[in-house]
Amino acid sequence: MTPSLRIECYSHGVRLSGFTRELFNTLTLFLETLTLKEPRKNPRGRGMTMELKKRFYGVTANHKEIFIHRNSIDELLKFLEQRGIGPERIELIQIQHPTPALAEFKVNEKFKAFGYQVPIIEKLCSDIYSAALGLQTGRGKTFSALAAASRIGERVSLMLQPKYFGIWVKALEEIYEGIEGRWVSVSGTAELQALIERAIDGDMNYDVIMVSMVTYRNYIEAYERFGEGIVRTGYLIPPQRFHELCQIGVQINDEIQDDPGLTFRIDIFSNVKKQIYLSATPYTGDPYVTKMIDVMNPPETQCPLPEHNVYTNVIALAYNEPNITSKDYLTPYKNTFNHARYETRLLASKKRLERYYSMMRRIINGVFLDDYVPGQKLLILCSTVEFIHKLTKYLNMTFPNLVIGSHVSGSDFKKLMTNDITVSTPKSSGTGVDIANLKEVIQCVFTGSRKDSIQILGRLRELKNYPDLKPRLTYLVCLDIPQSVSYHRSKREYFEGKVLSHKTMRI
Repeated sequence: MTPSLRIECYSHGVRLSGFTRELFNTLTLFLETLTLKEPRKNPRGRGMTMELKKRFYGVTANHKEIFIHRNSIDELLKFLEQRGIGPERIELIQIQHPTPALAEFKVNEKFKAFGYQVPIIEKLCSDIYSAALGLQTGRGKTFSALAAASRIGERVSLMLQPKYFGIWVKALEEIYEGIEGRWVSVSGTAELQALIERAIDGDMNYDVIMVSMVTYRNYIEAYERFGEGIVRTGYLIPPQRFHELCQIGVQINDEIQDDPGLTFRIDIFSNVKKQIYLSATPYTGDPYVTKMIDVMNPPETQCPLPEHNVYTNVIALAYNEPNITSKDYLTPYKNTFNHARYETRLLASKKRLERYYSMMRRIINGVFLDDYVPGQKLLILCSTVEFIHKLTKYLNMTFPNLVIGSHVSGSDFKKLMTNDITVSTPKSSGTGVDIANLKEVIQCVFTGSRKDSIQILGRLRELKNYPDLKPRLTYLVCLDIPQSVSYHRSKREYFEGKVLSHKTMRI
């Protein structure tokens, strides 16, 4: 019997091809199980409509190829058999992962693995196809991954959000001796296409390749649009051959909680010996997305973790805005809380803004400056760029003897390290950023996200230069905004067992 379906199993992705139009229609029923949809109001009438949010599969525009995750293959085969398409109608091919280029990484002798990191590094170096490390912030995810890569001794790709490039460059040059000139960063279509051309020409002399996830998403989407015709668009090869061409043996995916859907889709087009996934907060708040993370990182891939290191105090500062109305924080139509709207409306009211600025001055004096020692740092987290710049301007006038600056997308990373006080956003400074001697974080943004709450808490590290001082997270609670009060209650649960104390005070 001639096979009705060709299934090629790569290291992490699975390519389906050779199917008829009728079988494609059947396969789309399976793909519906790999789709996240959310209800939204119908803009043209009453009722709700289901809106596509994420696809955890790939499909070319000509409907000739479908890509799913390797850990979805058993469900697919079961689905097909239930519809009368058994093994005799399927050509199942196992594609071996390519042979990677060898690379020598020497870890600087000042970096030594702690006892709890030893089994983690062993797991990362094991023969398993993937390894997921959900280690607490500040306990060495980056070092563990790079130490494992050094032991494996093969060319490495780093799949990163562009905002983390600077952090990883710093880590590479601190942890690996003599790495200068042996790494390259790739951001933008032209740079990715140039890298592919160099690899085709045999001119690949880098041991570490940092790739922008955004750039790689565009690469995948180009393949979905053009299929095999992508070779005529400047990319020259399809994404499922990228790791083979570049002879990559280990791919490290950092902060996967930022965009787990994109990490998943990169996986399904990958054929690489080892994938490593790093995240201190591998939870999303969405049950379906969490389920798909579990598909990508099943139990056998999880690294052993030590007990949580508890060293932070938390204070919730409650305040009132008696004249506030729901229009000041709820979005039209959806009627949901939006902190960006809260800040925008705050800027539009001179009296409210003056009261808020005065409150911020008192808070900074109370939690930071009253016992301030030069060299200690404060991070203030807000939502919108306009609000950040105006608050920064006010604080510079109020505290002229301090170095105060804002840090948003595109800002100089070095200034973030040298400011006494930095005003930023959770996305710019609340994830993956380590500020030395950060004594205090003031979280002005109201959020009920478990992921964001833990990430923000994780910006605080043990203060090695001040061993008798405990770092502290102070977050604001507006008692006249029901959502803010609800988020405060949620944080009680999120921080349970992770902090030394959690107090509530009135301003």
